[in-house]
Parts: sequence; C-alpha cells; structure tokens
Amino acid sequence: MVLPYRQQDLADALGLSLVHTNKTLAKLRARQMASRSDGVLTVPDLDARAAVAAMELEDLPARPLM
Repeated sequence: MVLPYRQQDLADALGLSLVHTNKTLAKLRARQMASRSDGVLTVPDLDARAAVAAMELEDLPARPLM
C-alpha cells in the first residue's frame, strides 16, 4: 500500500515517540514482517501477521453510510 508519510507522522498519528516508532519499524524489518521503500509499505504474508496478532482476517460486512 502507498504510505507516503514520514516516521514522525506515523509516530504522531499513533501517539508514540519517534524513538519507539523507529525501533518498532526496525524490528518489523529485521523479522521480515514488513518493509517500507519509496513511500510503499509491503507486508509479505498478511495471514502470518494476523496469527502473530492473534486475530482472524475476515471480510467485514458492508455498513450503511448513515
């Protein structure tokens, strides 16, 4: 997915420090769980990431706009 934000922008949006965000992204890269290059975020195996997060991937039902 296109993710054209700086690490500082991500940290601010998540309410985390820049240092914590940087270390977390570095761990994800080291474990080959995610990578980011030229403003594009790549998550190689989404099902495996869902298992790590202890969640199930399923299609969400359509919600009305109002």
